[in-house]
Amino acid sequence: MTTTLERILNKTAIRFDAIRDRVTDKAEEVLGSKKRVQTREIWAVGDFPNPWSSEQDEIDALTGDKWFPSTKDFAAAIKNSGAKGKNYTIVDHSASFINLVYMQPKGSITRLNFVTHGASDSIGLKGRIEDDGVYFDEDLEEGVLQGFKDNGILKDDGTVVPWSEVQARFAKDAVIVVYACKAALSEDFLQFLADVFGVTVQGFTTELHYTYSGEALSNGKIDRKQLKIDGQTDIKSLSPSVTKKPSAPVESTPP
Repeated sequence: MTTTLERILNKTAIRFDAIRDRVTDKAEEVLGSKKRVQTREIWAVGDFPNPWSSEQDEIDALTGDKWFPSTKDFAAAIKNSGAKGKNYTIVDHSASFINLVYMQPKGSITRLNFVTHGASDSIGLKGRIEDDGVYFDEDLEEGVLQGFKDNGILKDDGTVVPWSEVQARFAKDAVIVVYACKAALSEDFLQFLADVFGVTVQGFTTELHYTYSGEALSNGKIDRKQLKIDGQTDIKSLSPSVTKKPSAPVESTPP
């Protein structure tokens, strides 16, 4: 049989538990924004418009060895890799690429895939496709990136965001993978990218080849679902031949 004292103690314990739960819940609300970050994989593509006036003209270029992939093919490569909807961003100049990174929450980017054209020491952002090759009007190269790193990012309101805020958008074990057509990227340039962004960067020492079979070009139509990159439908199944990690910071020696 419960005594009066036991009933009083039980009520006190219940009130204490209720107060403790309210305090704990409030603490979790305050700490919630720092407790979990939703990570993400993002895709960036260069702006290289399809120059052919009809699909038959493009097929003629393909069969006549005067064809190079356009943004339409980069988008198809992403979609064929399992991405749903328009799950990519066209970056046509260096600021738009940096902004794509900066607009993500801190620590959220686990993987950034860059699908575009490349040269040995730069990544194509915008350009033209002609019969004899691909020409860059805008590219991401060392001088531009070094300028951002040294001077920060100038915002519309005149304030400057330090480069460390861009680096902070990447998760701890993040990786940037550059899928460059037209030319392979040099190992020195990939190392520079790793150092400037502070994350692992992967790339290829040979040019990636985009191809369509004869079946994909039948009836005057191009079936972009049948696009292959170095023989693979899923571009992410390709194994990068180069992996570069950020260089260890140089420690200064006290005088």
